[in-house]
Amino acid sequence: MVYGLSSARLMELSTPPWGKPMGFTITAGQIGGGATPPMVFDGPRYEDEAAAAHVGFWSSEIT
Repeated sequence: MVYGLSSARLMELSTPPWGKPMGFTITAGQIGGGATPPMVFDGPRYEDEAAAAHVGFWSSEIT
């Protein structure tokens, strides 16, 4: 499995200035290692391009 963003970058993008982190603390490798059968993850790849889809998405306060 190839993925675009590191968990640290995704948490940075998903944490609003007024709020707490959204909980993206588990890495793709941890998810894959816990799967049966284990999955191999390769990444992050093209992190800036993958981040573009998240810019602005997480910035609205949910009411």
